[in-house]
Formats: sequence, C-alpha cells, structure tokens
Amino acid sequence: MSQAIKFPPSPDKYDFSRHFKKDVIKDGSRYMTWQRCFDVIRNGEISDADGNADKEWCKDYHGVKTYILVGWNSKERTPVVITGWPAVHDPRQAVRSGKWTEQQLRDIHQFNDGVSLEEDFRYP
Repeated sequence: MSQAIKFPPSPDKYDFSRHFKKDVIKDGSRYMTWQRCFDVIRNGEISDADGNADKEWCKDYHGVKTYILVGWNSKERTPVVITGWPAVHDPRQAVRSGKWTEQQLRDIHQFNDGVSLEEDFRYP
C-alpha cells in the first residue's frame, strides 16, 4: 500500500464491498447498521489491520467494540469498506449501560465463536 493512500473519516468517500452490503448489513448477529458503520468511520479510531485489509476503524459502544475493515480499490482509486463486526470487550459495562441485553451479547459471542469472552463468564 502506498503511503499516499488516505482513509478519510468520511463515509461518503468509501465504496462498499458486495459482502458488506449483502452479508454484513443483513446479518442480525453482527448488530451492524449503515448508521453504525458511518459513525465508526466518522468518530472511531483507525489503525493498521492484520490480514487482507489495509486499515481498521474501531469504536467502543458501551463495552462492545465495532470494527470496520477497509482497503484500497486500485482500479477505482477509492477506499472500500470490506467487512465489519462487533466484539464484546467489556461485558459488564455493556450490560450495566442498558444499551445491550444479555441475549445480544450472547449473539455477538456466538458470532465470534467465543473469542471475546472468558470461558467461565457469567453475565452480571
């Protein structure tokens, strides 16, 4: 990736992959909406990503982090949103906030195949 490539905090500058439009937005266990995606890009933090993406936007929503992976479409010369998902970062904060239900946290945990929570975690 060229150092000249920028990933602006402006959702209107991005294209969106078919995967994001057809799978991510429609997958209820990701708790992803267009509004949430745009908010993460506008107000989240950007960092280098592992794997096939160039960068990763991330924002914490009351103990649940939402990640948006972005890359560069060299043909169109535009940044592109590749995928996105939530991860439970602080389950106690999430439940106490009243913004997340225990069932939503279980859904996210199941989506992430157990990556985000301790094995013996009990929801408060």
